[in-house]
Amino acid sequence: MRKPLKIEAAEGVAGKGGVRIRLVRLGRKKLPYYRIIIAPSRARRDGRFLEMVGHYNPMPDKNGQKDIQVNVERVKYWLSVGAQPSDTVRDILYKQGVMTLATAPESVSDA
Repeated sequence: MRKPLKIEAAEGVAGKGGVRIRLVRLGRKKLPYYRIIIAPSRARRDGRFLEMVGHYNPMPDKNGQKDIQVNVERVKYWLSVGAQPSDTVRDILYKQGVMTLATAPESVSDA
């Protein structure tokens, strides 16, 4: 059995595109719930990860609001060491104000 990947080792790989900020799907059929995680780029979608930095519930509540919570400080840290967000996470971070217009996607879809 493999040992879990240490964060210190991943920081050196982050600048080379080895670490991604992406979503892990949880929940049940037709009721998705996602965690925003930091993971090695070669890890499986629901496989091992380094750190959980937030969550995203795409199902609107009674008021029509989607639940998005992000640990902004940790996301900014991982972006600073070179972690690359997936397209969906990039949209979420833009909507939360973590990423600026210069690093935002060209078209922001309603993620």
